[in-house]
Amino acid sequence: MPDLDQAQMLKKTPAGYKAYTAEMMTPQGVAVTPDYVIVSAYDHQRQGNSILSIMDKRTGRHLKNIILKGRPHVGGITYDPEHDLLWVCGRKKARAQLFAIKLTTIGQYPADQPQKPIQYQYSTLLKSITRASLVSYHDGALWVGYFNIFGDSNVQSFQVSAVIKGREKVGVKLTARNIRSNELKSEQRWQVVDKIQGLTFSDTRAYFSQSYGLDDSWIYVFATTGRPQQFTPEKALLKIRMPAHLEQITLDGNPLYAVFESGAKAYALNAKTRIGRVVSFDIDTLVKEAKQNDDAKAQ
Repeated sequence: MPDLDQAQMLKKTPAGYKAYTAEMMTPQGVAVTPDYVIVSAYDHQRQGNSILSIMDKRTGRHLKNIILKGRPHVGGITYDPEHDLLWVCGRKKARAQLFAIKLTTIGQYPADQPQKPIQYQYSTLLKSITRASLVSYHDGALWVGYFNIFGDSNVQSFQVSAVIKGREKVGVKLTARNIRSNELKSEQRWQVVDKIQGLTFSDTRAYFSQSYGLDDSWIYVFATTGRPQQFTPEKALLKIRMPAHLEQITLDGNPLYAVFESGAKAYALNAKTRIGRVVSFDIDTLVKEAKQNDDAKAQ
């Protein structure tokens, strides 16, 4: 991840957008498209805009940064292959938000000296969830999660078709009078493990990343057949131990991609292991080794 120690971006001033070099970027989300690996990050010093780092999927070469509007935490991003959109978690008017950018718009965004943030194609407020901490596309729906430190987190699903038809229109200023009519309710809600950072799906499994502070992170594995009503620790098929500071995970077939915020300057000094790269794992190997470890402990 090339932007952790120095990222070229913009920051908004009374005179308009100006070039800005951020030195404390914190990575949060990761998404994989047919051509790109994309990482979201925010400026830990809260000066510059949040960004998307675009990397070539085949070579890993950094192509450019996409400047987003404002300074959202961008805790989760996900690729929607049905509509060729990148969905991003945001926040607006103190409410949970999802916004989407077409992959063609990302491809056309200038690599050198951008003058303004990228244009969003869709933007929707979410009524039924406190904060959009993470998001994952699966089976025609956007699964949006709320990170909770002190109790169970929750995940809610929103059909993409409903989000796209959401009543908020990009560019329309929201006021106290019209904001309630622009919020979208979820279709289903699940109780999930606490301290959730990421969520991704295979055909028959759901994988949740859990992390907070300096302790080891975990990936919880659940069956998704039969539409379970909750994803709590006692329902997990398996737990996979991971290094601390694990953030979002996403499956791209077999490879499981992961980002860690231990690579950020804000966390690097206290981190047991600094991981400043997007890491891909063979998911079959991870599951196999975790099962072997469990079997060894049981003997």
